[in-house]
Amino acid sequence: MSLQNTIEMAFEHRAEITPTSVSAEVKEAVLETVRQLDSGVLRVAEKKNGHWQVNEWRKRPYCCRLELLIMRWLMMA
Repeated sequence: MSLQNTIEMAFEHRAEITPTSVSAEVKEAVLETVRQLDSGVLRVAEKKNGHWQVNEWRKRPYCCRLELLIMRWLMMA
């Protein structure tokens, strides 16, 4: 499954994902997308034909990652 497909599926089912139930595939897709965004390989927004296009799926790993971190912190409290 592509990074985009994995991220989109995980985002749709994010309410069901917990730090202990997240699959290795989803975890790696989130981390890889974040790595590619951080290094500039991927961009959240790109200028095409003079207009900015936002790639929604590329923003979602940050949301998923943040939600998992918050859940982990709450479980530790």
